Amino acid sequence: MAISNKMSFSQKVNWLIAHNAGSGDGIGGGLGPTGGTNADPITWSTADKNWLDYRTESTATSGDSRTAYFKHYIAGAGGGGAAIRPYVSIVGVAGSNVYAIEATAEISSTASSSISGEMCVLKATASVNSTTAGTVNVLNMCISTASGKTMHANSAFIYLKNDGSGTDIANFIYFGDAIGTTSTATLVSTSADSTATHTVKCNANGTTIYLLATTTAPH
Repeated sequence: MAISNKMSFSQKVNWLIAHNAGSGDGIGGGLGPTGGTNADPITWSTADKNWLDYRTESTATSGDSRTAYFKHYIAGAGGGGAAIRPYVSIVGVAGSNVYAIEATAEISSTASSSISGEMCVLKATASVNSTTAGTVNVLNMCISTASGKTMHANSAFIYLKNDGSGTDIANFIYFGDAIGTTSTATLVSTSADSTATHTVKCNANGTTIYLLATTTAPH
């Protein structure tokens, strides 16, 4: 039996638990456990509910722990893909806040909560171990707007804001590489040139500002 909308919410959850490895019995076309299709998605109308919900805790005193780990191998010439492909779509209604991925890293208010290393909401690594002819990017951002459609004037590729009542972050970008010179250029280098040839448009809480840039190499 495949999962379907004829099941109750709890029946759908129990079905997924029972078919937890490579069943291929779903109706979504997947090789493993699947459910729903674009034309007939699994639905519910109760507010503040998650389709999949896992709450885990590790008490290990060393090493790393994760709630979920996905690793996908591309072993076919010319193939491509992704380990995870989130997709959210507003369909025929005026939605509220919408995120394809929403992530939070927290240091709780519980006594003695702290970290000795670093905390990142998102950590992305491009691991290149062979020479490649393709372009390598750690972050690729694209806004695709249909012809004739418009967006809010404050729309941007990146939105930055200090929130909360504690100490704010004062650095826009932190460069881990040492500052270079004109002869040993790095991500940030010293330069005698102070003439801007270009600007980068930004919006600072409703005020348009411009970052100065130049096409002149450090010298």
